[in-house]
Amino acid sequence: MFDDSGFIGEGSGEQAMKVVAGHPDIDVLGVIAVASKTRREEWTKVDICIDRDGNLTPNGVDKYGAEEFELGKITGDTVYCIDQLHVPIVVGIGDIGKMSHQDDFKEEHR
Repeated sequence: MFDDSGFIGEGSGEQAMKVVAGHPDIDVLGVIAVASKTRREEWTKVDICIDRDGNLTPNGVDKYGAEEFELGKITGDTVYCIDQLHVPIVVGIGDIGKMSHQDDFKEEHR
């Protein structure tokens, strides 16, 4: 997991992600891109998203896991360089712990 705590532009999270994805001994199978509210509209393309109800959608999702109208795109503060990584799949999700408890694991969900 890479995070840069809301740093605008390319922060330490994106820099570390690029190092890992470009390492010759590491095969990146995919990226989970986490949506967030950003002051600048930083965004990335996604192949598919999972909303807070567990539904797959070709549209983006917001920080709270709600489906957006934008097709194949999410905004976030640590997604700045994902398009440059050339990974097989990018899955967008809401911000973990901020999806109205819909992302909580509970025994009854087994």
